[in-house]
Amino acid sequence: MSKEINKMIKSSYEISKKLTPDNHIIYTDIVCYLRCSSLDEPQAEEAIQEILDMFLRAQDKGESIDSIIGDDYKKFCDSIILSYEPKVFTRSKILLFINTFIYCIFVLWIFDIVFSMIIRKSVVLDYSVTLDFIIMNVIITLGAFIIVKYFGKNSFELTKCSRLHKFKFFILFCTIFLIPIALVPLLRL
Repeated sequence: MSKEINKMIKSSYEISKKLTPDNHIIYTDIVCYLRCSSLDEPQAEEAIQEILDMFLRAQDKGESIDSIIGDDYKKFCDSIILSYEPKVFTRSKILLFINTFIYCIFVLWIFDIVFSMIIRKSVVLDYSVTLDFIIMNVIITLGAFIIVKYFGKNSFELTKCSRLHKFKFFILFCTIFLIPIALVPLLRL
């Protein structure tokens, strides 16, 4: 992620604090949906800033968000995405995916080293990367990507769920995600 994109995200976040609680919920769902869409990062952040400006103008005029964009927020977002004519694979998307993937593998590698040190109760100086470690880390990383995409694409529906349903859903995803993480060190014993 470039410094410019980071700056745009921070700026949008600070400005979004001016939204009313109801408008902020809608805005957050739209942000999740657009960031997990087929838009490039600059396109998504540009659209998010324009939507935030639109929300704030409507709020200042005392208008509801539904009167501005309609009550089907997903359809509104899809029309924005189509207006950019996004490409499925672009150089920046591929580089971002590779960068994120390598970062995730590195974090999991550090986790594995620390966990190995805890089990052995000594500093690990003879650490070796095995095939099971690589396979499990690829599965975990791809699982994380899938979970993030799922939550982003279903943000509007998930907002409408009860707190209990959200909690159960969260526990289910965490369990599914943590089982492979726990298996990596156990496979090495």
